[in-house]
Amino acid sequence: MASLDERILDDPDELAARDSLGHLRALATAGAQVREAIARTTEAGIDRLAGEERPGRCCSRRSARPRSCPPPSTR
Repeated sequence: MASLDERILDDPDELAARDSLGHLRALATAGAQVREAIARTTEAGIDRLAGEERPGRCCSRRSARPRSCPPPSTR
């Protein structure tokens, strides 16, 4: 496992150079995004739908078809 020199965190230019894809920022903001999504779904009342049955997804391949889906039609 690579070690982290914490001084890099105080140097925006060095941090940007070492994390050119922005993974550190994405990880740092992920928790806040999840909390925000939960709060907004609760405000919108989506949480009350959690107990309802979801519509089934049917697949055209028999091996991947869930049991709740009807068999594919034969023509």
